[in-house]
Amino acid sequence: MDEERYRELFSQLHSSVREEEIMMKVKEKTTGKPKLAAIVLAAAMVLALSVTALAAAGVFSLGHREAERGERFRLNFITDAELYWTDAKQVFTFEGPAEAHTVRFKPGWLPAAQPARLSTVDADGWYTRLTCESSGGQPCQIETYYAPQFVNDGHLILLYDAPEEILEETWDGLQVIKFEAARRIPATEYRAEQRFDGAYVMLFQPEEGYLIVVSGQSPLAELERVARELTVETTDETLNAADFQGENRFIDWGVG
Repeated sequence: MDEERYRELFSQLHSSVREEEIMMKVKEKTTGKPKLAAIVLAAAMVLALSVTALAAAGVFSLGHREAERGERFRLNFITDAELYWTDAKQVFTFEGPAEAHTVRFKPGWLPAAQPARLSTVDADGWYTRLTCESSGGQPCQIETYYAPQFVNDGHLILLYDAPEEILEETWDGLQVIKFEAARRIPATEYRAEQRFDGAYVMLFQPEEGYLIVVSGQSPLAELERVARELTVETTDETLNAADFQGENRFIDWGVG
């Protein structure tokens, strides 16, 4: 039975290390059939080696975790003072290439009119940042980021919005993270608590190292349509991790 349970633990792992080799090591250190604790240890060994092997082979990913209580993130763009963001909601971490080509994009569909004055667009109509901001709020915002910005102790954080269920998918080689989120502004003596609902769709290209974040106050289904209908083009410009150390950015949609 222990042997069968061992096989189950490995059934969904992929590794360059052979299971039989690990099992042999376990048997050498135990009498008879390996105990469950030893089996679990063996599984952990293979998983760790798998992650190492995948990273060495250039297989990267975008991860996420809850921000720790009291965790602080320095404002990098202010160099003459020690200022920090606090009370972040989620932290996104990168396993990605040390160098990446920048990208530009064109939207195929947007949930609202797009005022070009607040976006970054070139003469050919390609964007590196797009916003549909108006006096009514932020229906859609699209921004670009890159793994080299964050692999050297950097952090991409969700600062103001508390995520609900975080869903992960794969779209034609893109790692996709999407979720709905709520922003709450505490009540004061002059007004009641305010709540703003929004959503996020994050598109990470692991081999090329770029991340496109589609966010805003539109329903998740609409922002997913925006993300699916983007046309993305790689440029000749590159970013290198050597130029970034401890880079901190936040991705919350914003107005103003």
